[in-house]
Amino acid sequence: AQTSGVPAFAEPASLRTADEQSVIRVAKGVSPAVVTVLSRGGLGSGVILSGNKGIILTNAHVVRDDAGRV
Repeated sequence: AQTSGVPAFAEPASLRTADEQSVIRVAKGVSPAVVTVLSRGGLGSGVILSGNKGIILTNAHVVRDDAGRV
């Protein structure tokens, strides 16, 4: 269950180390750029490199077809 958008299992920030807090800040900052990529070749994730140009970076196995072509 969530309360105010925070998972119920979340521990108070005061119990986290500085490194943990840093990782959380970075993850929150980049998460809007992480996307799900669905193609005939597979399902995976990608990262938006250029939203204006529609460029997404992902692994070849995500977009490879059954014949192994990318």
